[in-house]
Parts: sequence; structure tokens; C-alpha cells
Amino acid sequence: MADNNSIPIDSINKTFRIGSVLSESFDAYFGNFIKFFVFTLILFIPVTGIVGGLIYAGLFERGNSGSLGISPVIVAAGFIIAFLYMLTAYLIQIGVVSATIEYNSGRAISFSTMFERGVENIAGALGITIILVVAMVGVLVGASLVTNVIVSSMGIGLVGIFTGVLAFIIMVAIMIGASIAIPVFITEQKGVFKSLKRSFHLSKGRKWEMLAIFMVAGILYTIVAVILQLLSGFGGAIAVFVSQMLTYVFSTSFSAVVVAVVYTNLRASKEGVGTSEIAKVFE
Repeated sequence: MADNNSIPIDSINKTFRIGSVLSESFDAYFGNFIKFFVFTLILFIPVTGIVGGLIYAGLFERGNSGSLGISPVIVAAGFIIAFLYMLTAYLIQIGVVSATIEYNSGRAISFSTMFERGVENIAGALGITIILVVAMVGVLVGASLVTNVIVSSMGIGLVGIFTGVLAFIIMVAIMIGASIAIPVFITEQKGVFKSLKRSFHLSKGRKWEMLAIFMVAGILYTIVAVILQLLSGFGGAIAVFVSQMLTYVFSTSFSAVVVAVVYTNLRASKEGVGTSEIAKVFE
């Protein structure tokens, strides 16, 4: 590891503020823009090459559809591609989260170290995702069952709207509560379930602020995507592809920085633990 010129962000017992978290996120992201951009791009290119090769080979053409309207081969290829994209996203997220924490503690890490940490922690990230997916499905199934029971017994048709909105709110709360489980898993070296529990504990009482932070980040992704899409209109298919790739690169890497900064700020505000202390796990 090599020292960088960043100032360690170690304000103990500081207040968790939306503005300070976003400012810190921008500082960390643009302070490492080239590194994060190149790292994300390097991992993204192989998957893109696979997808491009399959498209070029005509795998997804209409003529390959089976009697049911779609070929099992296409379905399998779609699942494989989605899985590869998910793995790539986790490698990027874990690497960038680690690098952000290191940067804010006054140090820098190499591309190889970022990749190694991604590989070391990717199983935990997948485990966290599986549990969240099961929880989301459980909420949707529960809402559907409640709706059916009430409608069949009381004949209240509008209850479906109510349960749908309630299910959405619950899912959003779950996603926010679990949003920092990966940084917890990486830095505190807890198991999957304990990392999720810890994430909900740290986010308790701060979910509205976290929601606002993630919404601002989402708006930023949208603005960047729209600008790139408009610019791609002056080119052909290649320009469109490049704009989509750049949007993915930006959104994936910047969201990881935001998650890392949210985590370190929650630790500082709730437990008085500075970034340098958190980063000691990487020594």
C-alpha cells in the first residue's frame, strides 16, 4: 500500500448528515476517478465481450425461438449473462468499497488488491443477496395472500392497492436497512446473517437520511445516463453501446463509494469509530 495525499476522515462522534456524506462521496470518487473508472471498465469488458459475441453469433435472433416462443438455450444464456453481470458488479463494489475506506484513512490500494478483496468477499455478497431476494419474495407473497384473503372474505377491492403500497414500503425499508451489509461483511469480518443484522442496527434511526442520500445518487445516475444517451444520438449503434457502458461504469463505481461513505459515517456518528480504525482490518 502506498500513502496518498488525502486527509484521513476520522471525525469521531460526528453527526450523520446528508450533505457531509454526499460531499465526502464526491471527494472520494473524483479523488480516485481514473482508478475507479479503469478498474470498473477492466472488469466490465470481459462480460461485455461475451454478450457481444453471443449477439454477433445470432443467439438471440427471433429465428432461434422454440415452439413456446423462446428457446431454452436463450433462457439459459440469459441467466448466465445476468449471473456474470452480477458477479462483475460485486467484484467492482467490494473493490471500490475497500479502496474508498482506504483512501479516506489516508492510504491507497492497487488494482490487484481491489480485485483480490472482491474475490475474497464475493461469496458473502452473494449470500447477502440471496437472503434479500428471499425476503423480498416473502413480502410480495405475503401481500398477495393477505389481499386474496381480505378480498374473498370482505369483498374490498381497494385493499390490493393498500397492501401493494405497504409491501413496497417494507421492501424499501429492507433494502435501506441492508444497504451497508457488504461493507460490514468486508471490514468487520462477520458472517452473512450477522452482517445483515449489523447493517440494520447501524441504519436504525437513520433510514430517512440514507434514503435521501441514495435518491440523490439515483438522480445523479439518471442525469448522467440521459446526457450520455443524448450524446449517443449523434452516433450509431456503437455510440449507444459506449454510452450504456459508461453509464454502467459510473453508476456501479459511484454507488459503491456512496455505500462505503454511508457506512463509515454511521460508525463515526454512532460508535465514535474513525475511518483509520475501520481500515486497520486491511493491514
